[in-house]
Amino acid sequence: MQNDSLNKLIKCSLIFFLGLLLLSSMEIIHYILRNFYEDIRCEYHYHIFLNIEHKAQHTEFIKYYFLAFIGLLGYTLFFQIKNKNHVIFYMNVMIYLLLGCLLHDILMRSPINSFSKFVSHFFNGSFLLTCLNLVVVVLISTFSTKKMLQFMLTSCLGFLINIIAFLIYFLFYEFMFGTTSVYIFIFIFIFGIFQFNIMLICEFLKRNK
Repeated sequence: MQNDSLNKLIKCSLIFFLGLLLLSSMEIIHYILRNFYEDIRCEYHYHIFLNIEHKAQHTEFIKYYFLAFIGLLGYTLFFQIKNKNHVIFYMNVMIYLLLGCLLHDILMRSPINSFSKFVSHFFNGSFLLTCLNLVVVVLISTFSTKKMLQFMLTSCLGFLINIIAFLIYFLFYEFMFGTTSVYIFIFIFIFGIFQFNIMLICEFLKRNK
């Protein structure tokens, strides 16, 4: 009975810890965007979520789109690895999608000036999803002191991945526009954040069966 009560106390403490991680991660992003990016407006929405507005997209970097398209097209025509397994097939499909986005933007040259709203919603959603995934792990697991410390480390790494991925996007956002900017943003978040977080959670559960 005492062990069961202790486990419940640890679970409550870990859920509280995840809440603090979520809030502190938001504050880190808020601080960085407000102090190091003059063309980005970042304000709290409902005291928790962030509303991020960056400058309208422009097409002055279209020359880099030409270079990227030519380079990817040359790779696709002459150096592309044949589809020997599902991983290579997946990589080739992603390259084809990027080629399509680049070609669309080269021909249409149409910036997406409402993209900030998409960025804000996706950003907030990714942090909440990371937190909820970790909460589920807390609810289905039993904890010792060692396992609790391992979980706290896993959680910190999970939120750190979110922060790094988001900052990587903002290193390149001013050079992108149109569907390519959407592609790069989704690629960084879905195939960066979610993939690594799932790997972290699976590794934690594997070590603590």
